[in-house]
Amino acid sequence: PSSNYTLQTLILGCKFWSEAEQRWAGDGCKVSDKSTANVTVCECTHLTSFGSELFTPPNTIDFSTVFSKNIAENAYVWGTVLAITAVYLVCVYFARKGDNRDVQKWSVSQLSDNRLIDNHFYEITVQTGIGKTSGTKSEVFFTLYGENESTRTRTMKAKDKVNFSSGSVNKFLMAEHKHLGALQSLRIWHNNSGKGADASWYLDRVQVRDLDTGKMYYFLCDKWLAVNEDDSEVCRTLPVATEEDMKQFNTVFFSTVKRDFNDGHLWFSVFSRPTRSNFTRVQRVTCCLSLLFCTMVSNAMWYAIKMVFQR
Repeated sequence: PSSNYTLQTLILGCKFWSEAEQRWAGDGCKVSDKSTANVTVCECTHLTSFGSELFTPPNTIDFSTVFSKNIAENAYVWGTVLAITAVYLVCVYFARKGDNRDVQKWSVSQLSDNRLIDNHFYEITVQTGIGKTSGTKSEVFFTLYGENESTRTRTMKAKDKVNFSSGSVNKFLMAEHKHLGALQSLRIWHNNSGKGADASWYLDRVQVRDLDTGKMYYFLCDKWLAVNEDDSEVCRTLPVATEEDMKQFNTVFFSTVKRDFNDGHLWFSVFSRPTRSNFTRVQRVTCCLSLLFCTMVSNAMWYAIKMVFQR
């Protein structure tokens, strides 16, 4: 003859609040044999504030048979999994296109108006704001003023067309015939030639690195260059940021928040990934899928767990 047995595992404990240690402790307390799955009976050698701890075991999932179940009985589960997978494949397609665009932006583009006789070089990094309409397709111009010299009016455009899209980081190589000396200010503007929302531009900041000396200069803007925003100015003159400017609360706070959201937030960063991040958009989408499926499995392990104890 055969017999069927049901094994139920319970992890119970008895604790009291220790005023001296300010924590729950178990000294002098034990679980009584009279305890059941629904009631915990404690036996203690002292009187104080008591409590009970317990661990609820999760449902077991047999992955060797989970895919052999009747599809009709699990239509909603299969439908959900297939729908999520389909959305994932679509997201991977667009994420891959975004990664390819980012690779093109990684390189430093030479300004289209560089001359062969120029032999002093500067690397210019332009950061556009992350708002939906922050980017521009207008032509951008600038003049850089140094202690010794200033540049002529330069066009911030590479030989291969560059659009200052929302949240983008564009790098340019500028060549000048004479060394400018220590940089003092930057005058930057656009001709408002973009159509509709593409005419305005929200400039976050500009960084200029003198390749002769290796010194870095920062020009903080964080304003609109637009006829229909803020003060309706499309031209800004930006002084070199001092060490105190870089340490100001607003500068540090907003730059940290932008960096954390653009690169640190798993879901949000799929769309706003920094151009030079080694963590690609496809990898981020795949991590989102893994996190979603792990959450679904965890929910299945704890689903209707109270009903098991009631039986």
